Amino acid sequence: MVLLAIDIREQVDTVVLKLKGILNGETAHIFENTLHNYTDKGIYKLIVDFEHLEFLSSSGVGCFIGNIKMIRDKGGDIRFVAVHPKIRRVFQILEFDGFFHSFESLDEALASFQG
Repeated sequence: MVLLAIDIREQVDTVVLKLKGILNGETAHIFENTLHNYTDKGIYKLIVDFEHLEFLSSSGVGCFIGNIKMIRDKGGDIRFVAVHPKIRRVFQILEFDGFFHSFESLDEALASFQG
């Protein structure tokens, strides 16, 4: 059984990572390896789609927190799409809910990198 699947869509200078399953201590390395595959190539505009993510632990949140400074220092960002209330609650509990930009649609997230 696959605990975390990542559907990757490259959109010009932006990468969309659609997560499916769970992002926790056991699967965090899968996400981080995928993220680093792009940041190592100089791609720093990343969108994470949470629509099909069923569970996010504090270790999963650590994947974002551990990489955001480097990504923002390089002029990029990690933007979120379709964050379910139960996933948003994890960010709120850890007091990181205002730290990332979140959008309802992929088009909105993509457009946010244009301005």
